[in-house]
Amino acid sequence: MSLLVYVKRNIRALLINHFLIVLGFVLSLSGTLLFVYNQLSAFWWMTITGVGLYMGYVPFNCMLFERMIASFRYVSNACFIIYVADSFGLPGE
Repeated sequence: MSLLVYVKRNIRALLINHFLIVLGFVLSLSGTLLFVYNQLSAFWWMTITGVGLYMGYVPFNCMLFERMIASFRYVSNACFIIYVADSFGLPGE
């Protein structure tokens, strides 16, 4: 995630951010399917899904909104959007 600072074009960074989120989803899904079909131990399932969820949550919560605001050139603040996104996710816990 820290290497995204070196991507200067906001649209390109936004697309990379979306790619990382989708990659995290695919990693979590494939790890879960392998675990369900007894191809993966519980340790590796927890590790793979943890990495996949991290790849989905951190880019979404940290960088996505900042780059979206910069790409579309809205005068705004990312803190409110992050708060709204978290308020939808937290009741699901």
